[in-house]
Amino acid sequence: MELIYMYLGNINRPLHNQEILFSRKFNVNYNAESRELTISKQETTGINIYGDQIENLNLLVGQNGTGKSTILDLLGLPRQNRLELLPLRKDNEHNSEQYTWFAVYHLWNNLFAVEGYWVEMLKLFDKESKSWQPCYAAAVRYDLNSGHSISEPEFLQFVYSNDEEKDPASDRLFYILYEPERSANWYSKSYHIPKLNASYDHIQRIYAGHGPSNSNFEGIVRYLYDAVNDPQFASKMASKLGTEITIQLQQTDKSELVHFANETIEQPLSVSSSHSKKEITEKLLYGNRISLMDSGSFAFLPLHSSKEKIQFTYSERMVLIYLEELVCYFIFEKNIRPVEYRGENTYHQRKEYLLGILKDCDSADYSLAEEIIKGIKMIPDCYFASGTKASIPIHDMQDGNFLTTLAHALDKNEFGENEINHRYYVRLSFVGLSTGEAQYLDLHATLYQAIKAYQHKHRSGDTCVLLLDEPDCRFHPEWSRNFIQNLKELLNTEAFRDYRYQVIISTHSPILVSDAVKESIHCLHRNKDGSVSIQSSNYGLMSNLSNLFTDTFFSQSVFGAFAEQYANTLIQDINAAAQEPNLVTEQQIEEMRDRSYLIEDTVIRKSLDIMLRRLAYKTKERRQKKNDSDLY
Repeated sequence: MELIYMYLGNINRPLHNQEILFSRKFNVNYNAESRELTISKQETTGINIYGDQIENLNLLVGQNGTGKSTILDLLGLPRQNRLELLPLRKDNEHNSEQYTWFAVYHLWNNLFAVEGYWVEMLKLFDKESKSWQPCYAAAVRYDLNSGHSISEPEFLQFVYSNDEEKDPASDRLFYILYEPERSANWYSKSYHIPKLNASYDHIQRIYAGHGPSNSNFEGIVRYLYDAVNDPQFASKMASKLGTEITIQLQQTDKSELVHFANETIEQPLSVSSSHSKKEITEKLLYGNRISLMDSGSFAFLPLHSSKEKIQFTYSERMVLIYLEELVCYFIFEKNIRPVEYRGENTYHQRKEYLLGILKDCDSADYSLAEEIIKGIKMIPDCYFASGTKASIPIHDMQDGNFLTTLAHALDKNEFGENEINHRYYVRLSFVGLSTGEAQYLDLHATLYQAIKAYQHKHRSGDTCVLLLDEPDCRFHPEWSRNFIQNLKELLNTEAFRDYRYQVIISTHSPILVSDAVKESIHCLHRNKDGSVSIQSSNYGLMSNLSNLFTDTFFSQSVFGAFAEQYANTLIQDINAAAQEPNLVTEQQIEEMRDRSYLIEDTVIRKSLDIMLRRLAYKTKERRQKKNDSDLY
């Protein structure tokens, strides 16, 4: 299955009635007046230069606000989010508007799929007796010689790729949409990103952007570790990371337990101080037999002699404090009273007691807590500052990536059915990265997490349409220069190589554009009337950057606007002086020459030098004539 074409009718942007051909295997044409969609075979398909994993690579380039991100959103967002972005119909007394677009896919042989908004856009649905929804996905056969359809559309969900297994054809392709975190913290999209893909999407969409539902701790930890310990990956970072990973345990105020305790305990304790809250919590959990676990931080530990030993390690303290917090949550929220504690003040007995309470309350939270505990216990005790905090310099992780288990468990919390947000209590944070380094790692980690989370739904050989929205926006030019090559290598690693990839990237980088063939570069050009049209690029693979700037990106100049104004002002001053050379002094010419020396472009500076020499000659000539006339 392969995405081959997209038509943009009305998408609430200046981008009206435009088309994009994503594959060179087919000729696809849509006539908006006749509503005819024709598909025929391309005689020449071109050469695939990106290897076996990447089927093709397309770039969307253009100025800000031309609709690049909207195109990726329409293709890659789950259906419920597309409907938030573009409601099916907008009806009020002042406005009645319907949004229209569709995409075309090649399934196999002469079978194609069409999905989008409003079947009325396509004539092939006119004779169809089926009741099509405004959001539709259909399969139809074409005569690839004539280009016309030869069958009535069928519901895509009832077209199977395998007669024996009855797998829907749409399962052979899925989307991953990656959007880096935006720098403006006040800005947010008009839609809310869901945790899971909508079940009524015929083609699966995986949003791998940012937000509370997009977790990739395991991927971040994996690639941070590789950035230090894998020479091949570390070389791509081009910097030695000074990252520190912190595990911070959050402890809640126990005041919410006071009301519950006063109603359930026969002789309520005083609640006038924080100490009384602690006493109440201890009585609820342990019946006053033992105290709540403290952090045992350096600030509070007494000096110990060789005869005195700390009863609990820091990792054990973190485990017990974490479990106490979870149990306190259920005491208050579920109005439960734990069974009386009869054990000793040991790590094992306290842990099993607290886990038992948790298991009785919620089996899913119990199972996840066991995984998180396993992850905490894998951290060497030397990295703990207290029972509530551990700090791990990434360069110290030479003996294995011991944080993987904890990161994996915390990621599961986001996708599971747990009542408790365990990531509120166990907080993983990363410090010491530049914004470019963070984004580079985030791209790898987020894509890794997206692939891993849904691997069970897809088979080897399935197609992933990988949508990357300005993935290099915070990169140094050298990283942009290597982006396509590094992406090619990433998709050939073990975690990704089961699938074939169609890559569609929106970018503002001419360096990145120089890695794509011109037929695959789609330029979104803003016209004088404010509308946007999609044009082909005249330049591509290994083209001169100046040509890419002015042609593909529709830039007026390859120079900064300030520098250009600086040069133009200097030229105007020289021309004005040339009009009245008799009034120009040598000092003024030298001052203009000094200004020209700041310009580094050799051609421009040489032209200015010629203009100034002509001015100096003309000034000298006028001065000589004046002196000669004064003699007579």
